[in-house]
Amino acid sequence: MSVMILLVFILIYACKDSFLMILVSMEFMVLVALGFVFCFELNNFNEWVFLYYLIFSVCDGVLGMSIMINMIFYMNNQNVSMINLVW
Repeated sequence: MSVMILLVFILIYACKDSFLMILVSMEFMVLVALGFVFCFELNNFNEWVFLYYLIFSVCDGVLGMSIMINMIFYMNNQNVSMINLVW
């Protein structure tokens, strides 16, 4: 599992100029965390915890996509640097 976390951080660093690739890397991080939860709670797994986690991760993805669409609309491209994120 630590290899997956390292892979996520490498993906975020390699694709730091494209906001869409940062969002994809963050969603991969959510899936890695879901794998951790699933592995640790295998014996006494509560379905409602799984459902709440999926709901929050979907809301996180939708919020990120809406921010990206607003940034593309106002800046006319998706290639951003972290300094440009201050509006």
